[in-house]
Amino acid sequence: MNLYPNAIFRGFVADVVLTLLGGVLLLALMGVDNVNTTRGQVASFIFGSIATIVSGHVTASRSPDSKFANVVLLGILGVVFVFVIAAYSPIPMWQTILCALVIIPLALLGAYFESLGN
Repeated sequence: MNLYPNAIFRGFVADVVLTLLGGVLLLALMGVDNVNTTRGQVASFIFGSIATIVSGHVTASRSPDSKFANVVLLGILGVVFVFVIAAYSPIPMWQTILCALVIIPLALLGAYFESLGN
């Protein structure tokens, strides 16, 4: 198994940037002015899920081999990041747990989509 830290880093950066910037744009388009509402949290979760799929694809495409192993490591990094963010922000526990449960499968879905292209 070969690890590609640069691929994992690029995927992580893609996830964070898409989640933060894209999430803000999505919330604005939906007319949500407060992310702490149920509507804002659901929209944030949906966009974060899309960003995680994209980040899995980015990591897999930058990994010459051991694509799924590198994407699992990306997912583990994402889970740790979710709990760190939750410790310092008013994210509800249900959203934190839900995010932690779906990060690795969604990242692997992105890697699967990348494998379809090869």
